[in-house]
Amino acid sequence: MRTIFILSMAVLLASSSIARERDLLVSREYGISISPPVAKEITSYPYTMAVFFLPYSDGFSATVNVQKQVFAKSLEEYDQISRKQFRQFNATVLQHKGEEKEILYEWKALMEDRNMHYYSRVVKQGNFIYLITATGLESRWNQQKAELMKSVDSFQVME
Repeated sequence: MRTIFILSMAVLLASSSIARERDLLVSREYGISISPPVAKEITSYPYTMAVFFLPYSDGFSATVNVQKQVFAKSLEEYDQISRKQFRQFNATVLQHKGEEKEILYEWKALMEDRNMHYYSRVVKQGNFIYLITATGLESRWNQQKAELMKSVDSFQVME
């Protein structure tokens, strides 16, 4: 009986430890972990879920931004809207790949008097779109793109 109690407690402690770790963002590179604030009820979209920054340089911090949007229509319709917006911004689309549940864009544009470079993944999940975008200065893109693109490409929707 005592053995069953000890085993039950061990399983309970291990499972609660695992559950707590799921709520942590962990960076071994920076030597930190943090429990992000969680919105219990999201009533307004688009919703920026996370933003990550590279160090400030040349007057700008390159970022990776994760946004959740309500979009019940097809991914093809989202793509049409996005490409129309690229034309409105006079953006140069460098890369465009569409798959069944995902689209990849890379583009550059002049925004607020700065030559910017963008790399985005659009992931469709049910009635939602997850838009994961790296934003950097065009002048620094070659130095920063590996880290920024790796971050964007690593995004996954947890089932």
